[in-house]
Amino acid sequence: MAPNDALKHMWETGDWSDLTIIAGGRHFKVHKSVVCHGSPVIKAACSRDWEEARTGIINLPESASVIEELLATLYDVSSPYMERESGIMDAYENLSFRIAADKYHVGRLLVRTESDFIESIRDGAWSENTMLLIDLGIQIYDLDCSAVTFQQSLIALLWATTLNLKYVLLEQAAWNKLVACTLYHHDLMRFMSTCAGNLEDKEKMGNFRCGRSAKKIAPIVDEDSE
Repeated sequence: MAPNDALKHMWETGDWSDLTIIAGGRHFKVHKSVVCHGSPVIKAACSRDWEEARTGIINLPESASVIEELLATLYDVSSPYMERESGIMDAYENLSFRIAADKYHVGRLLVRTESDFIESIRDGAWSENTMLLIDLGIQIYDLDCSAVTFQQSLIALLWATTLNLKYVLLEQAAWNKLVACTLYHHDLMRFMSTCAGNLEDKEKMGNFRCGRSAKKIAPIVDEDSE
């Protein structure tokens, strides 16, 4: 049996499982040799004198779909969420995946979800959903970004906000929420000034540094490429 086929079999059947991860009411029968190799955070939970190490059970606060995506990445198998079309609600889901990838230090998922998130931001029909766009932006700016670069994600967000600003201004509640988020509002004004109305100027957008991510910029690393 080829290595990938063996991993797929272990993932689908739970055969030889020696660890259970519980999230959102679902029980995932997994293997320490796989998940500890792919996530130093899970490895730490299994290696130290913690309850998780003694019981072989780890309870995680994320939703079942987020943890399924993370684990599927570690087992190198597809998940129900990998083949979906990009759009508004996918932007929220991709952000959840991206946050989990950073939290559990899964580089492969981090790289992929960064790309997926940007695509869903650019493809979203935000002109009719300005409040969802602003809420998404506030959620990102409220994150503790000290350990991960959200630079490209924030630029995509600011691009979409600028593109749909006239619709945001027409919805007073959305505009008020944007202004109330100081970092978001400040970055938006700087971004608009930098681009000078040309949202296709990739060089200017590439040189732009958001206030949030400019505090500390850490590279996104795919462990498989090291």
